[in-house]
Amino acid sequence: MQIFILCLLTISLIASHILLGGLYPVLSIPCYGVAALAGLFSWFAARGTRLSRSGHWCLISSSVFFGYVLSRALYSQESYIARADIYMVLAALVIYLSFALVITSSRLRVRFVMVLLLIATVDFVIGGIQFFKGHNFMPFGFLPRGNYGARASGFFGCPNHLAGFLEIVMLFALGLACWSRHSLLVRLAAGYSAAMCAVGILLTGSRGGYVSSIAGLITFGFLSLLLAGKWLRREFWYALIASTLLAAVAVAFAVRSAVQKNEFLQYRVESVNMDFGIRAALAKAALRQFQINPWFGTGSRTYLYFGRQFRGPLILADPTYAHNDYAQLLGEYGLVGFGGLCLFLIFHLKNGWTSLGASVAARAPGERRKNSMKRSEKGSRSRSAWRTVEDDETKRPEQYRPAYKGNNAIALTAASFSSVAAYMVHSLVDFNLHIPANACLMAFVFGILANPGATASSGQAQQSDLRTKSIWILQFVPAALGLWLMLTALPKWPGEYYGERARRLLSDWRFLDSDEIVTEAAAMSRNGLKYDSKNPELYYYLGESQTTHAMQATEPAERTRYYEEAIGSYRSALELSPRDVRYVLCLAWSLDAIGRFDEAEGVFARALELDPNSDKVHGSYGAHFHQQGKLEQAEVEYAIALKLGNLVDEGKRLDAIRKEIEEKKTRAATPEVLAP
Repeated sequence: MQIFILCLLTISLIASHILLGGLYPVLSIPCYGVAALAGLFSWFAARGTRLSRSGHWCLISSSVFFGYVLSRALYSQESYIARADIYMVLAALVIYLSFALVITSSRLRVRFVMVLLLIATVDFVIGGIQFFKGHNFMPFGFLPRGNYGARASGFFGCPNHLAGFLEIVMLFALGLACWSRHSLLVRLAAGYSAAMCAVGILLTGSRGGYVSSIAGLITFGFLSLLLAGKWLRREFWYALIASTLLAAVAVAFAVRSAVQKNEFLQYRVESVNMDFGIRAALAKAALRQFQINPWFGTGSRTYLYFGRQFRGPLILADPTYAHNDYAQLLGEYGLVGFGGLCLFLIFHLKNGWTSLGASVAARAPGERRKNSMKRSEKGSRSRSAWRTVEDDETKRPEQYRPAYKGNNAIALTAASFSSVAAYMVHSLVDFNLHIPANACLMAFVFGILANPGATASSGQAQQSDLRTKSIWILQFVPAALGLWLMLTALPKWPGEYYGERARRLLSDWRFLDSDEIVTEAAAMSRNGLKYDSKNPELYYYLGESQTTHAMQATEPAERTRYYEEAIGSYRSALELSPRDVRYVLCLAWSLDAIGRFDEAEGVFARALELDPNSDKVHGSYGAHFHQQGKLEQAEVEYAIALKLGNLVDEGKRLDAIRKEIEEKKTRAATPEVLAP
């Protein structure tokens, strides 16, 4: 049964990974369904699981933190955008509890890591094509990719997300190479995989990935030196330290030379200061959002709206994420959520450290005898006389210390501890924990820290030190979460599917000239509303279709009718998401199109309130005044739009309206000549 559950979780992770990291609900919900199925089957396999007392505290901290996150998301005013966090948290909890309570065998966990190594290899190949060809290649044509040029992104649409995935896989590959029980050939293959992941991170051009990878490697090196001091002989331990330092220096020089020889990578490194102001402005907007409700935040994923409202003039693109998971957590979930995260991290890191420390504390008999002899001889006048004999006696057991045969649990625990350290750094500048594939991968990491399994050198759990206890009631939790996920997420997928089809039809460059495409997009939107009437995006796509029909209409009455229908669709979308400025602008444009300027005036004022530093909003407001002949007000709004966006179209509009103003002044100053 454990193998079957592991297969389901592996399928879920692979599917979410290759489908753009599960970035959109239409791609992630089927993957969540597979994970939910694994949670249901875990009820039959979790019986008799043993967990340390500190592991119980890990589960308690998880229930407190994620219980609050789910509660806050469920009671969020923006219920549609909160779905993303609800589904992702439920899926991550199922994966976390499955590895903490069900799949506790290190052998099965290592198999899961090997699957990750295979995925990373495919990502490396795809990323190499993207980097060396310099175009936006994607393995599946239906998956979009941002215009990142030569930066490698693999299956992900964003290079930063690929870097977040590869840094975790790299650390687990190092763990297997250094501390696992596998053969030398397997460990060498894992070492080469770690080097491949390091090169892949370099190709992504992700500066946050560079820094976080270094943090993870430093943490892993520190843990490895602690472990080496227990199992390796003294001369080998010194050799390991020296070789590690030499390897670090060699890797540093190799990376430096690679960056210097590649103009693109060199530009990425040197342009840190250019992007720092933008990242700081995004985080500042989240902190201003935090001030609205410091204790409980403004609700799940609401940075999408408050990021627009508090954006600075430097932010031209739509600020969907804060690029700082800590700041966004504060803004959306408040101090309570941030405190829950701190407890969650503290208990899991402490449990992982305790697990590794239990292995380091299990010293050889000769070493214990040496320490006991030192304590017994402390303060004795004859201590110096016995020092030579004592040293000779303590050297003998050390020389005959058995060779270290490896331990998979220690390899996985050290890699998990280092992965958390890497993500704690990476979360300062990116939002990998909002990407379902990477969030679920971190759930696997924390599942290992909650229950590291056997960590003694013999491969047996140290029950006397960790005070393990059997758990029975927790076997029902993954099944309950899986059932909750299936009942809430899967019924919403048809609506997301039809919405995605409508979105693709409306993004077709031919839709303005093709009545068939627009009609099909409207039909897809209506089909989606049959399954999910609480989805504002479906009303938005329907309104866009009706607006396009109005633009294609030749009869004034027909044109007005379509615009009236579009106004109704946009209002329905705003009832579900009243802070989405896109719906507000579309409603204002439709009102202007049929001459209802007085109504549009209040709608534009609302748009300015929601996004005051948007060049698009100010440009649209200027067009609203221009259409009414209010040239002075239009000039002011066009000038603001040009200042914010530096757009060519706004510059042309501003020049044209200034000419109209001059002509109007000239006509007013010229006296009229009366006809004889």
